[in-house]
Amino acid sequence: MSESRPQLFGVLAGLFLAAGLVCSAVVLTRAWMKIAESESINVTGSARKAVQSDLVIWRGSFAVEAPDLLAAQRKLKADLTKVEGFLAGKGVTNYVVGNVGIQELRSMVKTENETVNKLAGYRLTQVVEIRSEDVARVAQLDRESVELVEAGVLFTSDSPIHLHKSRRGEGGDAGRGHARCPVACRPDCIAGWTRDPTPSVRQDGRVSNHAAAFDSNKLGRNERHDVVRKNDYRRGQRHVRARIEMEPRSLEYVASACNGEIRWGSSETLVTRVCTDSRQVRAGDLFIALAGEKFDAHDYLVEVARSGATALLVSRSKLDRTEGLAEAVALVVVEDTRVALGQLAARYRQDFQIPIVAIAGSNGKTTTKELLASVLRQKGETLWSEASFNNDIGVPLTLLKLDRSHGAAVIEVGTNHPGELLPLLNIVQPQYGILTNIGREHLEFFGDLAGVAQEEGALAEFLQSSGKLFINGDSEWTPAIAKRTRAEVVKIGFGEANAWRASNVRVGEDGVRFHAESPQSEYAGEYRLRVLGRHQVPNALLAVAAGKELGATPDQIRRGLAECAPPKMRLQIWEAHGVRVLDDAYNANADSMLAALQTLHDLPCAGRRVAVLGDMAELGKHTAEAHREIGQRSFELGVNRLVAVGRFARETAQAAEAAGMKDVSEFADVPAAAAAVKELVRPGDVVLLKASRSTGLERVGEALRAAS
Repeated sequence: MSESRPQLFGVLAGLFLAAGLVCSAVVLTRAWMKIAESESINVTGSARKAVQSDLVIWRGSFAVEAPDLLAAQRKLKADLTKVEGFLAGKGVTNYVVGNVGIQELRSMVKTENETVNKLAGYRLTQVVEIRSEDVARVAQLDRESVELVEAGVLFTSDSPIHLHKSRRGEGGDAGRGHARCPVACRPDCIAGWTRDPTPSVRQDGRVSNHAAAFDSNKLGRNERHDVVRKNDYRRGQRHVRARIEMEPRSLEYVASACNGEIRWGSSETLVTRVCTDSRQVRAGDLFIALAGEKFDAHDYLVEVARSGATALLVSRSKLDRTEGLAEAVALVVVEDTRVALGQLAARYRQDFQIPIVAIAGSNGKTTTKELLASVLRQKGETLWSEASFNNDIGVPLTLLKLDRSHGAAVIEVGTNHPGELLPLLNIVQPQYGILTNIGREHLEFFGDLAGVAQEEGALAEFLQSSGKLFINGDSEWTPAIAKRTRAEVVKIGFGEANAWRASNVRVGEDGVRFHAESPQSEYAGEYRLRVLGRHQVPNALLAVAAGKELGATPDQIRRGLAECAPPKMRLQIWEAHGVRVLDDAYNANADSMLAALQTLHDLPCAGRRVAVLGDMAELGKHTAEAHREIGQRSFELGVNRLVAVGRFARETAQAAEAAGMKDVSEFADVPAAAAAVKELVRPGDVVLLKASRSTGLERVGEALRAAS
């Protein structure tokens, strides 16, 4: 195939001034496309720019084709490295690498008896986007990008890509969709520009219009132009990848991992994401039909097939729900879909040789996970658990988001029954472990603290001799747990016996500051957190010690800790109508309740300290005793007004009154408590919200926000 000569297309619109108003519109359009022969690999590429109000967008895209998926991935990665090297050389650090579009290439092959539609290869497409307010800088970058053409990454074409500018107020405001956009911008789109809905078609039949080209990608999304969204940006990273959520795997791979059977569909069919929510299915998904207490996803298989899922994974006992779907979607059958999800994640995790840290413990797992992930993100791409995805569904779904860009992963693992932790560790296969503490969690099932220590200590037993266990050395349970591991034990805490020690702790409205002593002098010194509470200092030390082990520098660790915001409803502080709310309503046990009360005590307060405390669940025979303890300690820690909510409100309230507290109220349900709290608080007060998840105490916070 002969090479076409590079051609450049550019259109410049000047600046117009009138009546004191400045109206600027610049649309720079240029595309590079070429088809080249190189070891049977075809390469195409394009780039585009547009101005949306004061924002300039430059996009470059390139694609590779190869008969083998791994070969295509290697070529795509090599081209991306060239692009990133070019950008780094120009001093560009803020850019986004978009999702990988994947398309199967098929050809009709004639045999003696029939004509077969055979898989011939794969096409992978990648987008890189830069956005800036500096029009001149982007224009200069565009002129210099000829280096990419010379490097063989981007090529010229006879057909430029057609763009329309869509300024605010013309064709729809940015963020609300654009009237002329042929593929309907998502609500959170910030691109602010649209394309000519009529694609340009080259003489060789290839589509030049980027949106249309991606629409033809049956494994891609129809909204590929919207690869950059507001919530894709995270602070503290060199750049952000809006990445594919799972590297492509065949149905043969899936079935083998799950001991499943491909009932219909090609074993070569690729899936690019695992989905368990029928409302969120998209093209390329493997939908795993999980059955819960209230819903069974097998009841929604028809809707899932209509939504474009590539394959279904279902339980053998519910095959009758798949009747009539053979022509619409591939099918993998297993004995138990929930078990199969874990098996698939365990197999997929083995494909990645990166350091993985598992975080366990009674309290502080989520905060410690967020702190360590924030530290490691300063160093490079990191995968970490969303929210509290720490059970046999959340952990596999997290691991199935791994891709080759990740340099490390931080996985939270939880348990509330004996024997639950070890199966999760077998899926995660961590080299490093963090055990935050041993506390009074789920005593209804563990019985006592010894039962908790036995279960959480499974992390210590799992680690190999080449690994490391980071643990709170101040806990009375640490010596026994340390004896259960072959790994090196690194102790942190306030005591002198710890390798990493904290001192001089100061708690304020903006977070916590403390001094750390370290085995390496360069890691000693002052650290600052945005999370609240003295009890967060050991969590931070665990993140510091583990971060150092995984190669983070002192500056990266300090920056990561300082940037990490508290997780939702975990000692978040916010203000409504002059009342400051210490929102810790996500969950509670006796120890975390005491830590929250201590934080309320430590915070400056111009008015009254008000504690709204709900039930603590799953404490078994210790329930009444624990609620009485909290009532008494509320008075001792300076609470001026106590509002007790729930089935055990009487236990909490009576203990507080017996200790000497005067202003105590008790309510059987949250709506009544919310109405009362809304009336009793006044500007200057600090209000603590704390209860187990089942209480739903966040409704009190919603009432305070809505109060006039």
